[in-house]
Amino acid sequence: MTAPDGRAPLRILGGGPAGLAAAHYAHARGLRFTLHEAGPATGGNCRTLNLGPCRYDTGAHRLHARDPEAAALFRDLLGDDLAVVNAPSRIVRAGRTFAFPPEPRDLLRGLTAREILRVALDTAARAFRRPGTTHPANFRDLAVMRYGTTLADLFLLGYTRKLWGRDPALLSPAVAGGRLDGLNLGTLTKTLIRSLTGPGAGARVAHLDGAFLYPPRGIGALFEALTARLPAESVHPNERISRLRHEDGRIVSIRIERLDDPGRHTIDDLPVTNVVSTLPLPALLRALDPAPPRDVLARADRIAFRNLILCVLRLGRPRFTPNASLYFPDGDIPFTRLYEPKNRGPLMAPQSETCLVLEIPCDPDDQTWRAEDATIVESTLTALERAMGAAGAIRADVLETSVQRISHAYPVLERSHEDDVAAMLAYCNTFANLRLAGRNALFRYAHIHDMFRQGKEAVGKL
Repeated sequence: MTAPDGRAPLRILGGGPAGLAAAHYAHARGLRFTLHEAGPATGGNCRTLNLGPCRYDTGAHRLHARDPEAAALFRDLLGDDLAVVNAPSRIVRAGRTFAFPPEPRDLLRGLTAREILRVALDTAARAFRRPGTTHPANFRDLAVMRYGTTLADLFLLGYTRKLWGRDPALLSPAVAGGRLDGLNLGTLTKTLIRSLTGPGAGARVAHLDGAFLYPPRGIGALFEALTARLPAESVHPNERISRLRHEDGRIVSIRIERLDDPGRHTIDDLPVTNVVSTLPLPALLRALDPAPPRDVLARADRIAFRNLILCVLRLGRPRFTPNASLYFPDGDIPFTRLYEPKNRGPLMAPQSETCLVLEIPCDPDDQTWRAEDATIVESTLTALERAMGAAGAIRADVLETSVQRISHAYPVLERSHEDDVAAMLAYCNTFANLRLAGRNALFRYAHIHDMFRQGKEAVGKL
């Protein structure tokens, strides 16, 4: 397909948040485009699915108003169908729950005397530390700097090790994604003093999740509304990109494989003028023809993504917890986070039921990723009852289960691979008509509003 002036249109590879954002801004500028999405629907890893009468998102997604332009677009797309949610999260550790971030009263109640003493020593050491502008070299250093050694070990580092499958000392500070910005040992110490001595006794630390925006029927509503605003003929689901042909520093054509009818599987080479890619960075490089230099491909082989398994439980009870999420740092618990969609949007489940989504991170080739669904459900239920001290009480309420597998859920930001990523992005930048957007394409931790900005910038730079 070519545009009326004879040129091939802008082609957007991938229909997740960044790809849809690129399509939105291209359409707003009057640019012809075609969006190619390998899946049957747009939204990528930000979809809302059904389990019986319950709804759940493919991740604990939320919308923030940190980017005014993105927030204005969210409100424009959803109108009144966008609510402010103020549901704090909690940490479940060693059979006890703690606020997120931990509150002094929680610590005094839930930690052992030895652990409390260690926290006090961390606080004293901090008081005598010279102020400086030291930049943490890795995530472990960042956690200790903000949290103190004891609390970092108790609440953060074990969780991080489970989530990324790596020693926190090997990870970039960027994996925090800004989530530690409101938390430090000094703030906690001041709150502890206030809570025990007076004025302001009993004051609480503001929870790190803060208030966020959320569509009552799930995050998928945002991307369904965005897709509905685009020309229907410009959005092509079930089209997988298998090759990008280039000449003289420009992408000249893409090869698509149409997947909607296996009996009529077709392959077409389509001309392009410009390309915005949201494909995972290594997949994009391996699809280039001619192939990139061997050094670039070797770098692509070194970087990794973390997969995610969602174990979804539909329960015959009105509610499981009042929290947006529960975090599980203990190493013997296979999942890192539990979220209850009903606490984000009341329309996500009927009054008499609720739904739980438990996130199990794993590597693409490990035993967990290959396990049978029934095995995952059983091990998850057993661990959840152990963590909550509710032997048999949860599985008795289970009405239905589902297991969803999400590949390329998180780019693993290892310090040792920062040069590899920089070199791969630099190579992609040698193509005059190719721009990248999105978490997996840029190999960068990003929130939904970040991906909207990246989509706009990619279109603007072409």
